[in-house]
Amino acid sequence: MLKQRRENKVHGFRIEPGEIEAVLCQHPAIQAAAVVSQEIDGEHHLVASIVPQAGSQRDAPHDFQGYLSAWLPEAKVPRIFCFLPSLPRAASGKIDRRALRAHEGGQR
Repeated sequence: MLKQRRENKVHGFRIEPGEIEAVLCQHPAIQAAAVVSQEIDGEHHLVASIVPQAGSQRDAPHDFQGYLSAWLPEAKVPRIFCFLPSLPRAASGKIDRRALRAHEGGQR
């Protein structure tokens, strides 16, 4: 079962998705990113949805995890990465975080 968490805590650590997104967007292969906390099969995980730069090859999730580990504590490094053509947007133009879900294509 997939369930979106309302609070920003994962494994007892307070998580600021914007902080993780800012670091991800500094990676040269990433055009845009959004991070959400989700409950998957009873466990809480950080899920990063990534829009790759046009023409760049999709890096393996462990490459992104290694990149983030250099800048963030381990508790703030997502374990699941989903690659999307674009991030879902609400009518206001903001990222629609409710529409972000861990896809079957998400990689751990």
